[in-house]
Amino acid sequence: MKKNNLEITIDSSAIGLLTVFLDSQPSKPLQLNERLIILRRERRIPIEIWWSLLDDFHDHFPIAGLGLKIGQGLQAHHAGLLGYLVMHSSTLGQALLRFHRFQPLLHNLVPTEFKLEDDRLILAWGTARKSTGLSYEIFGVALLKLLRDITGDDSLKPLLIRQQWPEPPNVDLYKEFFCCDFEFSSPVKEIHFPKKITSLPISTQDPHLLRLMENQAAALIEAFPCHDNFFDLVKDAILKVLQDGPPTAAAVCKYLDTSERTFYRYLGSRRIKFSDIVRSVRFELAKSYLADSNISLNEIAMILGYADQSVFTRAFKQWSGEAPLNWRKKKMFI
Repeated sequence: MKKNNLEITIDSSAIGLLTVFLDSQPSKPLQLNERLIILRRERRIPIEIWWSLLDDFHDHFPIAGLGLKIGQGLQAHHAGLLGYLVMHSSTLGQALLRFHRFQPLLHNLVPTEFKLEDDRLILAWGTARKSTGLSYEIFGVALLKLLRDITGDDSLKPLLIRQQWPEPPNVDLYKEFFCCDFEFSSPVKEIHFPKKITSLPISTQDPHLLRLMENQAAALIEAFPCHDNFFDLVKDAILKVLQDGPPTAAAVCKYLDTSERTFYRYLGSRRIKFSDIVRSVRFELAKSYLADSNISLNEIAMILGYADQSVFTRAFKQWSGEAPLNWRKKKMFI
C-alpha cells in the first residue's frame, strides 16, 4: 500500500500541555509519562496519536472538567512558533490574523475560521476526521487562557459558546471559567467575542522578535508538507461522498465539517479549483476500475457519480484523449 506522506499532524510542543497537567497530579502513571517523553522528541506527531493520548488521559483521570484543567495550563510555547507569533503581535486583531495564517504550523486540520458579523468576532472550527470532545474542550480553554495572558486582561470573556455535544453534568465549572452563555447540541462549533477585542493591545508585543519569527514561519509554511494537506483531505472527502452520489462542494464541506466560505477561501489560497480535484479523483478511480475487465462501463459511470455511461465516456475522453473502452483494450495488451 502506498504510504500517504501528507498525513494530518500536530506540533509536538502541544505535548507540553499534557506534561504540565501530568506533573500537577499527586501520582502519574509511569507508562503515560514515558509515552509523553518519547513523543516530545518528535518534531510532529500524527493527529490520531494526539487523540489517542487524550483518550488515555480521560481513562486515567476520570475527573470533572478534565479539559478545563488541562487547557488552563497553557503557555505560549505549547503552541510552538505559532504561540510566539501571537504573543509578540501588537494587537489582538493582528495576533488572530497571524494565528489564522500560520495555524498549519501547529496542526494541519481544517483551519479555524474567523468571521466578523455585526458587532461580533466569531471563531468557528471543525475537523475532517473523527475527533474527541476533549480535544475541542482543551482548545477552547487554552485559546481563552492565551488571549487573557497576552492582553493581561483576566476579565476577557466570550459572549457565547456553541458546542455540538449535550450539556455536561459539570457545566457550572465551564461557565465559571468562560463567564458566558452556552448553547449545547448545536449544529456548529463556535466561540463569539465582542468585535472590539481586536483592538486590544498585547502586553508582550515585540516588533523585532515578531519580524524575525514571521520570516521563519513564512519559510516553514512554504517548505512544510502540511501546506498541501488540505488537498489530500478534500480528495479523501470526495471519495467518501462518491459512495452516496455526485461529489458536490456542499456534500464535501459537510463531510469536512466546515463552511463553504472557508472551503473555497482555502482552495483559493492554493490556486486550486474544486472541479479540478474532483476530475483528478474521478480519473484515477476510472483508470483503476477500467483495469478490471469484470466491471462494465455503466457500473463505472454509476460508481463515479455520473448520470449515465455516455457522460462518463465524454469526461474520460477529455481527460485521456481516448474513449474508456479503447483505453481498457490497450491496457489489456500490456
